[in-house]
Amino acid sequence: MTGEEAEGIAIAAGALKPQGFKEEIAANWNSYSNYQNWADTGQAQDRLKAWTEAILNGVNPRDLRRVVG
Repeated sequence: MTGEEAEGIAIAAGALKPQGFKEEIAANWNSYSNYQNWADTGQAQDRLKAWTEAILNGVNPRDLRRVVG
């Protein structure tokens, strides 16, 4: 599996979506006050990188849900 394939799987698993109540609030705040998409934040990008590496190391994408990167 390539890095691009693993990244696609991580995105499909929700790496760029808010995880948990606090991130949902932060995402809403960003979208209304800063007009920033949650996927563009450092936290979402760090999670994407961590989940991609985990998938490349054989972790099941279903086990990645609710893991804060």
